[in-house]
Amino acid sequence: MGSSSSENVRQSGASSLEIGGRLTVEPMHVPTQHDVHSAPLITTLADELPKHKTNLEKYRGKEYLGLPQRTLSGIDNAISGFRGLMLLAAPPNVGKTALGVQIGLDIVKHNP
Repeated sequence: MGSSSSENVRQSGASSLEIGGRLTVEPMHVPTQHDVHSAPLITTLADELPKHKTNLEKYRGKEYLGLPQRTLSGIDNAISGFRGLMLLAAPPNVGKTALGVQIGLDIVKHNP
């Protein structure tokens, strides 16, 4: 019985295994990190520099990079305007919601 089963299983090339003439087992491709990500795993400063230069040119000469608000000018001067995701964390009952509403109203009022 051992010899007949070994006759039914044979190697058909280096990459597949044929069992009983009916079933062919192919090796499974396991994706690597390089397959998953389209960007190269290692980038150099020379690769990234053109993107940063383009971004800097886009904002050259502008006072604020994001949406400015006028009520609390110290905040705008420190962060160059609101952009992206801004997180505000503080203990309860210190005015986070009031500050957020004030900033939101001011941005809408001055940036139509």
